[in-house]
Amino acid sequence: MPPKGAPNVLLIMTDDAGFGAPGTFGGVVPTPALDRIAAQGLRYTNFHSTALCSPTRAAIITGRNHHSVGTGVVGEIATGFPGYDSIIPIDKGTVGTILRENGSNVDRKTVAVRLGERPQVGGSDDGTRKLTIDAAGDAKKPFGLTVTDITPALVETYRLADGQKGVVVKEINPASYIADVKMSNGFDALSEGDLIQKINRQGVDSLKGFNEIVTKLKPGDAVVMEVLAYSRSSRSTQLKIVQFTVQ
Repeated sequence: MPPKGAPNVLLIMTDDAGFGAPGTFGGVVPTPALDRIAAQGLRYTNFHSTALCSPTRAAIITGRNHHSVGTGVVGEIATGFPGYDSIIPIDKGTVGTILRENGSNVDRKTVAVRLGERPQVGGSDDGTRKLTIDAAGDAKKPFGLTVTDITPALVETYRLADGQKGVVVKEINPASYIADVKMSNGFDALSEGDLIQKINRQGVDSLKGFNEIVTKLKPGDAVVMEVLAYSRSSRSTQLKIVQFTVQ
């Protein structure tokens, strides 16, 4: 148990938001809830952002230069070189580790909120939305995904290469837990037009094959998908690894 009189510590980090955006620091976006929190504490104005999401997170939770804690770059382009492997060394403790070792109860909660939206009220204890493996009883939409076989029209629409194998993501149920799965950069792990090619190292060449694999999965099973996605910025297809646990 934490010692009597120990303070409550709330660490909030917003991504893709400039320092001058929230009204708490004189910005144009009204943030009354943050204003109330800030009014009861201290405002630090000399925090150095790394201008990248995961390096900034690593820096703020360890109080160290992001290179010294393995996050010289964002996690999805990590390498095996020192300072760039996205692994925080065990001797570089985080603020959560220090608080826990001194008796505090530390609870991590992650909630994705898009600009202009309010966080979902209710739901599960960890702030995420959860449905069963068949997405509310619809066996045709496992994980909350609507997928389909490749057609010539889809090849053209989603910039797929000829001869590619897999199933195309057509729709994602926003109420399913798959909608809460994020990449290390904070973006949604799956999007419309993504091509799922492998599930747990098993090749997916058709909708039938996809269903045969996912129907054998049980809640609690780990899933690793190899997904081909079209990048508008680079105008090319890129392979990404999507990982989550069946719920």
